[in-house]
Amino acid sequence: MAALPTTPQNNFICNKTIIINLIKQDLVNWKMINLLQKMQVRADDYQLDIGSIIFEIMDLSNRENVDEIFDKYVEMSRPVLKLIVGQSNREIDALAAKIYDYLEQFINEQNQSNL
Repeated sequence: MAALPTTPQNNFICNKTIIINLIKQDLVNWKMINLLQKMQVRADDYQLDIGSIIFEIMDLSNRENVDEIFDKYVEMSRPVLKLIVGQSNREIDALAAKIYDYLEQFINEQNQSNL
């Protein structure tokens, strides 16, 4: 009996919790890179580039103003550099949620223009 052909499943749901967790991981990674650089360790190879993954998942990477949005994303992430990661989980959670809200406005804006 021949197997039935299957169609690829493209059912990934981009939910808020996943994106916020990715943003938190990006913040922690950025903090780690910064600390390594302060210790004069060449840390560029440890950069995970999670921000670009977030932009892809949220369908922001093809926007005309993606550079402006990404610059603001980086600017909003800077406060993590002043936090002590192991002792600042609530602050990191709040910062990630704030960044998510900023990015989400562009999704909502895009959805409104598609109506």
